[in-house]
Amino acid sequence: LVMEEKEKVIRELSELVVPILERMGFELYDLQFMKSKRRTIVRIVIDNTDGYVSIEDCASVSSRVGAMLDLKEVRGLEERYVLEVSSPGIERELRNISDCERFINSQVSFRTEDGESGVGRLLNIEGRNCIIDVSGNMRSINFDDFEVIRIKMDLEEELQRKG
Repeated sequence: LVMEEKEKVIRELSELVVPILERMGFELYDLQFMKSKRRTIVRIVIDNTDGYVSIEDCASVSSRVGAMLDLKEVRGLEERYVLEVSSPGIERELRNISDCERFINSQVSFRTEDGESGVGRLLNIEGRNCIIDVSGNMRSINFDDFEVIRIKMDLEEELQRKG
């Protein structure tokens, strides 16, 4: 599939999927469309701003979206396809400033455009700057300078919190 064609399909799928997710209390985190000679895959990643996404949530979104896709004629989905629904996972990428605001006080790992990388606690957001405590060294990094920033699961800390 030509890139332009693929983007059209993704846009069309998003327009159909987003209203269903919103009615169910979820938001679209990512949508991928992959087509090979053997099969077509629609991969939807959902998020819940109020908490986490359960397996049951993924199953109910899958059945509603699947039913809707079976009724609509989406170009690129004429034949059989596989629908995958999942959550962003524990070590999710923070893709915008509101993601960062939501995960203040979380452990993060990051890499900047100029190659700096580190692990620290996301303490605050000031404008578009993320304030990160990297081993006692306060770093203020503009969100646009990150190549990637993601949640870093600290298992020991989680066990202490729950213990």
